Amino acid sequence: MDEVIIRKANENDFASIMEMPVKLAAHLEKTYDPTIKEDWFLGSEAREFYFDFLSDKQKCFFVAEEENKIIGFVTGELIERTEFWYRKINCFASLDEIFIDEEYRSKGIGAKLMTQFKDWCKEQGAERINLEVSTTNVPAILFYHKHAFQDQYLIMETALEGKQTTLVQEENKTSLTQNENLQNKNSTAIKL
Repeated sequence: MDEVIIRKANENDFASIMEMPVKLAAHLEKTYDPTIKEDWFLGSEAREFYFDFLSDKQKCFFVAEEENKIIGFVTGELIERTEFWYRKINCFASLDEIFIDEEYRSKGIGAKLMTQFKDWCKEQGAERINLEVSTTNVPAILFYHKHAFQDQYLIMETALEGKQTTLVQEENKTSLTQNENLQNKNSTAIKL
């Protein structure tokens, strides 16, 4: 593997960048959450959403590049204190997405992206970072635990009567049990 460079994304990267959220959405929809609208990532709304990360000073977009090919990315943003008025924290950061192309996983690239993101958060004055991850995405949870993230809150949802339930509850219960077991063991995380 050649040297991987972690750098800020720019407008010239945009065509390559937009392939990755589509891959991420397809993977998440297929593996962890069938309610994800994969086709949203192909539309103009998604392009505007990601383009905003390039220009908004409250947001960041870093890419991992090897031999002029973008092989991964991380996005994040600062969150207004007003959203966390009940906490004793002045500045939060949110890790929105991190993704590595499948053939480049388990090579430490995710760790490099995470380090770059944490450095950016510190420079912006953030005191904490939060993120959301599916309870069934055990490899991601292991990765986040390895990088000092702790389970803080659990966001729950249910389908309302008459609405199709697409999440498999047994799988979620199993994954939650696995996560509880992970908390009680010194597990080795899967490298991204």
